[in-house]
Amino acid sequence: MGAQDDYLKYRNDYLKWRKGGAKGAGGEITMCGSVPDVSPEHVQVEYTNYMACPKVDKFRSEKKKKTITWGEGGQDARCHVDMKAVLAEFITMALFVYIACGTACSNGAGDSASRLMVAFGFGMSILVLAYSVAHHSGGHINCAVTFALVLSGITPWRQGLIYTVSQMLGSLLGATLLMLTYDCDRDMTGGLGSNVVADGFSYWQVFLAEALMTFMLVYVIFENAVTSKSSSGQNACLVIGFAVFIAHTILLPIDGCSINPTRSFGPAIISALRPCGASENLGLRDLWVMWVGPLFGAAVAALVYIPFSHRHDLDAAPDEERED
Repeated sequence: MGAQDDYLKYRNDYLKWRKGGAKGAGGEITMCGSVPDVSPEHVQVEYTNYMACPKVDKFRSEKKKKTITWGEGGQDARCHVDMKAVLAEFITMALFVYIACGTACSNGAGDSASRLMVAFGFGMSILVLAYSVAHHSGGHINCAVTFALVLSGITPWRQGLIYTVSQMLGSLLGATLLMLTYDCDRDMTGGLGSNVVADGFSYWQVFLAEALMTFMLVYVIFENAVTSKSSSGQNACLVIGFAVFIAHTILLPIDGCSINPTRSFGPAIISALRPCGASENLGLRDLWVMWVGPLFGAAVAALVYIPFSHRHDLDAAPDEERED
């Protein structure tokens, strides 16, 4: 998230300006998509993932004494769906399903060594891909993450809805490529890495485990990639990748670890369409809990984040403009 440091710096300047403690360095912090272009002597931030819609706000740069406006009205033309970001989510989800689920197809997950390898594959896939597309879409790569960011008002609902559709289509593409790569007798999972409730576990136990681990993942995202107080900076994707790794070490023996409904969607659908024996519909049978559990955990994380959010600083700030 290369632009995050710049964004956080100028966000903090802005909050100080709103409180009257310092002159700001540029711009409104609640935005839709990329920050509008400003003149070269001022900061230009391309940080698209967690911003909401723009509002009117003006203040002067301390150095250049020039008024900068980021946003021209509560619902201006910039509050549109960023199709470049949508395409990035589609491509990234397809790659994620192919690489991460492909690791499971190649190695299975029947013993401790193979589970560790699969967990590492999922975590590192998220780390690498999130770093690669964070400057385009924020690297959600998970509709549960998108859902939490929409609920918290950070991602506009239109953008979140299109993100989810693109992620689902990307998951289908990734699973299709897996089907073309692995014949039935070469797929060590028997279902293209579909999530299936393991013997001995009930749906209630899977729901609880999925909700808890998704809560952990989304909470980590809020506290490392969203909040202005995070100390992780450009390492946010690293922290998130390891959170995915940790979740997989726990959940792989339980249900193959979803924590990502769109990751579960493609393999379940495509594996049910190919004739590989009696097990091909198990992923489709259990798909509902791989949606309900993670979405519930993500919603709880969004609610828990509210008292930790610094957005209330803006609400408490004076509404009148300062142009010192």
